[in-house]
Amino acid sequence: MSEQIELISEDDVAIGQAEVEEVHQKQMLHHSVHIVMMTSEGRFFCARKNPEKKRYGGWWTIPGMHLLPGDTYETTAKRLLKTTFKFSCGLEEAGKIRVNDGQENEISMMYLCHSDKKFDIDPDQFEESKFLKPAEAETLAKTQKVTPYFSHATRLAKKKLGI
Repeated sequence: MSEQIELISEDDVAIGQAEVEEVHQKQMLHHSVHIVMMTSEGRFFCARKNPEKKRYGGWWTIPGMHLLPGDTYETTAKRLLKTTFKFSCGLEEAGKIRVNDGQENEISMMYLCHSDKKFDIDPDQFEESKFLKPAEAETLAKTQKVTPYFSHATRLAKKKLGI
């Protein structure tokens, strides 16, 4: 049995739950969080997903996580920090985005987190990672596949930096 996640309405209200594989297979609407980790140098963390992943395998993205039944965006973001980055930092809510691109059908709350701490990535999830300035991210996006979350992170970083 796979993990259960919350199903939501277009208004982002919980309406039930289902196994994550079924949710993705049937393109059911659910919610998630994504974190844009920014350094003091104006770079944000991104990673190329393991190519064997079903959704966005081999694509550049930022870390994200589904909400479990009963969780809030904030508790999920804190869990994502602990599991992916292995530390906590202040989270700044940066708004929701709606993604429905054939691979995901979700509403994702974006958070900004500012830190210069070093951390290791999970090789089962990501095959490589780097910190990019927004202009470098735009260049990468012209030649490689990037998720909608990566594109939104680039726009958020530019906005935060005033460029």
